[in-house]
Amino acid sequence: MSEICVQRSFTYIFWMTRIIRLFIFLLMTVLIELFIKYAVWNIRMVAIMPALAMPLKSTKTQTKQTMSNDNSRPVIGSSKEMLKPNHTRIIQRRNTYELEFEMKNNLSTSNYHKRHFITIKIMGRFGNNMFQLAALISSAKRLNYTAFVPLTKGNSFSEHVYAKYDSNIKSLDTNYNWTLSGYYQSWKYFYKEENLILRSFKFSTNYSKAARQFVDGFRSKHKTIVGIHVRRGDMTGQKNKMLGYTTVSLRYMNKSMNYFRDRYNNTLFVISSDEICCKENIRGNNDTVVSHFENPGSAIAVLSLCDHVIITSGTFGWWGAWLAGGEVVYFKGFHRPGSDIDKGMSHEDYYPPHWI
Repeated sequence: MSEICVQRSFTYIFWMTRIIRLFIFLLMTVLIELFIKYAVWNIRMVAIMPALAMPLKSTKTQTKQTMSNDNSRPVIGSSKEMLKPNHTRIIQRRNTYELEFEMKNNLSTSNYHKRHFITIKIMGRFGNNMFQLAALISSAKRLNYTAFVPLTKGNSFSEHVYAKYDSNIKSLDTNYNWTLSGYYQSWKYFYKEENLILRSFKFSTNYSKAARQFVDGFRSKHKTIVGIHVRRGDMTGQKNKMLGYTTVSLRYMNKSMNYFRDRYNNTLFVISSDEICCKENIRGNNDTVVSHFENPGSAIAVLSLCDHVIITSGTFGWWGAWLAGGEVVYFKGFHRPGSDIDKGMSHEDYYPPHWI
């Protein structure tokens, strides 16, 4: 009987030892994996953070938007102040985004530890991202912070309404790092740093080159080129209708086009739309052409190269018009009065005062 008890005790001890060894092995494996991930993360952050720094130093004011051939890289801004090939290039590609942002790398690893930083939560589509990055760049310049993309964790500042300027952004406590959260769809967030925004937003060579060739093909015969951007496709959906979005009418388009016909001689209209039938309905005169570009990179580059722009709704057209820098006619009735969209928007904050 005693032998059986001893044998059972040995068996129990044997299996308990095996279980404990297995538990220790699994625990050590997890700890080693966590240690490796932590070490790799630190190495990457030391290498990446200084390289992603956006320009914070003041540069010469640029009043005219041009396309530069510096280093065979068409960009928006002054060629003398553009980035050299050895500077960091941040490409923000999400879904079908083709916009390219190049930032000066003027901070070392040691400098990074001496400055506060600010970042932003990227959300939405192409035009939304441009508003967010413009607010980020401008806030970093004003606070003398280092701006980073991608995201890092920190105290968060969220705007209260998506298309109304929130002046509280001016009161951020400079003792902390910050993450901006929201759409920041207002020119007021960055109007003091417009030239910096122009230098920061650049199109990749493939798309800007194709856009320039397309627009330049009409310059010899037409003195003034007016871009037209019509967003209609998703605006006709039931969800957007319930939110309060409306679709643009042909009456608005004809009135806007006649405004430029009366004001300028030998005008050509370049139509960009997300709906084929809309392009065909606007056409009809020999002073209109249709942009054949379907990718957003070339489409917005074409708008930016026009002398003036007519827009309907959406942030994509807004940025195409802003980058062009000429006269802009916008559709004032793209949302129903009293709708959810109407309540979340201020025309004075969303549209620059010189737009009509």
